Amino acid sequence: MTPQSPNLLKIERERLVLLDDLHELVFNFKLGGNFFYVNAGWLKKLQYERDEAAQLGFDDILQKDQVQKWHKIQHRLAHGAGYSSLDFIFKTKKGEDLIVQGSLHPMLDEGAGKHSIVGIFKM
Repeated sequence: MTPQSPNLLKIERERLVLLDDLHELVFNFKLGGNFFYVNAGWLKKLQYERDEAAQLGFDDILQKDQVQKWHKIQHRLAHGAGYSSLDFIFKTKKGEDLIVQGSLHPMLDEGAGKHSIVGIFKM
């Protein structure tokens, strides 16, 4: 471990606390995979527990008529292009509509050759 490692871990924890306090829905997921981070705002608005969220992919929270739109966007994200302004209708755990607007941006995982996606959406 480098001498900076404890500081980097502290900074990362502080960042997660800040993200958790946002009213926006903030999340990370692997393309074709499940969420590996969702903030408290995401959990509250979509009405899931954190362990339940880890079992879901992005298409699982979309209204059915939004999935085809998502597949087109997913292709572009896989090639490293992001979206600054998107509209979706998410569905809560109870099946209620949640109209959101936000952005999705890919982040290449070094060594893995796959993108993780960062999303930030507001209602």
